[in-house]
Amino acid sequence: MTRNTRKIYTRTGHRQAFLLHETRDLQKASRPAERRTAVGIRELSARFPHMSVGKALIEAALHQLEPTPAFGVMLIRVDDFFDVQDAAGDEAAISLLLDAAVVVDEVTRAEDALWGMIEQDLIGIFLPEKTEDDCKNIAEEIRRIFSLVREATLTMGVTEYPMDEYGPIDTLKNARKALNHARHYGPGGIAVFDATSLNINADRLFQEGNIHGAAEELKAALRLNPGDADIRNSLGVCYAALGAFNRALREFRAAVGLCPESIMPVHNIGLVHEMMGEPQKALRHLIEADRLLGSDPNAGAVFELPFQIGRIYLQEGLPEKAEPYLVRASALNPASGAACRKLGECLAARGDTNGAVRAFSNAVKRNPNDAAALSELGILFHQQGENPDIALLFCRHSVDIAPRNGLFHQRLGELCLAQNRRDEALVALERAHELGCDSRALIDRIRELNAWTEQTSGKKETA
Repeated sequence: MTRNTRKIYTRTGHRQAFLLHETRDLQKASRPAERRTAVGIRELSARFPHMSVGKALIEAALHQLEPTPAFGVMLIRVDDFFDVQDAAGDEAAISLLLDAAVVVDEVTRAEDALWGMIEQDLIGIFLPEKTEDDCKNIAEEIRRIFSLVREATLTMGVTEYPMDEYGPIDTLKNARKALNHARHYGPGGIAVFDATSLNINADRLFQEGNIHGAAEELKAALRLNPGDADIRNSLGVCYAALGAFNRALREFRAAVGLCPESIMPVHNIGLVHEMMGEPQKALRHLIEADRLLGSDPNAGAVFELPFQIGRIYLQEGLPEKAEPYLVRASALNPASGAACRKLGECLAARGDTNGAVRAFSNAVKRNPNDAAALSELGILFHQQGENPDIALLFCRHSVDIAPRNGLFHQRLGELCLAQNRRDEALVALERAHELGCDSRALIDRIRELNAWTEQTSGKKETA
């Protein structure tokens, strides 16, 4: 997602994850039925003549439940329906669906329930005057009986009306969110719609780039559970992604107040302060998050914390403070070319040229297109007086990769000038100047040298 933010921690779906720049590993979603020729509806209709399907079911249920002050809704996903269809054919899939429908009908018959097919592998049940607890008990009974009939599973999401600010039509949407919530427990899971269901759906919306939608879901989740620190943190992440930094800080601070030992909001406060151009405040909170992480025996090592701390110290001109953090970050994630490059910059700033060369070389091994590391290597090789052709090759490659980086053109020009390649140096330095580097003095020097050379050459020819 192209946002001007760094990685920000959040926790959704009962596990820690990076919400930004990372895709959540979800259970395999059912494939959309509309992409296939529907099977089973004719057989189900023959077995249950009064069964409604799709939009007709929803309209009939809402009409029937309109005078009812309270009702429950349950959605049942027939797990592996499409896999069975692929592996064993339509008849096997229809048999699985019929068995599930028979169990649903038997269990709900005494409840005055209205049920039918919402989608090809999705059964919807509307239960008058039932609470979510009643629905959950019915769901567990359906699961128990179905397990006796089949070695297969049903995943279920339930909700109730009335709830919060939701209208009757919203209950089906909420049941779907509960169904997605249930998927986090694995096949055969049951989930009741709650703040966590909304948090999980907000995560999905965020991944799709709908940040405003994710924020609205999280606000709704806070109405259901205002004391959830993780939801506060997630809402802060949305505000940060939208550039509303003060709102983000409010949510992160509220999360810290609710759960002082939580690392995530403290870390995120640090990152937001950095985005706001306040590096000292950023460092203070990131170092505190690092301390909290170190004091938690159940917490694993986190690469991002030492990397960000080291990077900011380096940016602030404090390489001696940056070095231990960048060394630790490189050890935590040896595959990170960015950590190797930052460590190289740190060592170069400290005067450790050999160490810097090793770090930049490691960065290039991990990412051969790391233009910054290649440019730095070219300059360091030149300073060491080693293999001028290789030094020049590195600098040329850096500008090929990043042609709009003026600094890389500047370095290439300086290196070419040092090797008396004036024409190439002039081209590189003029490009650097166009891209914002102050290359005028070197450009003038090359032109003076060229003019002197031409003048000298002309005198020789006259003589």
